[in-house]
Amino acid sequence: MNKKEIANKLATEGYGVFYGKYEYWDSIPYVLHADGSKTFIAKTYNKMGSAGVDLDLNYNKVLQAIERKSVDINNLESALETQRIEKEVEKLII
Repeated sequence: MNKKEIANKLATEGYGVFYGKYEYWDSIPYVLHADGSKTFIAKTYNKMGSAGVDLDLNYNKVLQAIERKSVDINNLESALETQRIEKEVEKLII
């Protein structure tokens, strides 16, 4: 889904969606949590030496990032990968 579709769907589900500056980019949607933290609805990437931001994201990943209060989708994916590795290490130890 693109950023507009995601923002609209989140708003209809009761999330407060705002727009702000995320790293280098303006007008990036984010959800503001009760504790003041933000989850940006974006994923950064680097290709051929250039940085970019991906706003066409999987809605379920966006919800998961919001539930975990991740900073962005990159942060969510990193946390999930760390969990996966920890589970694999536990299997090896046991």
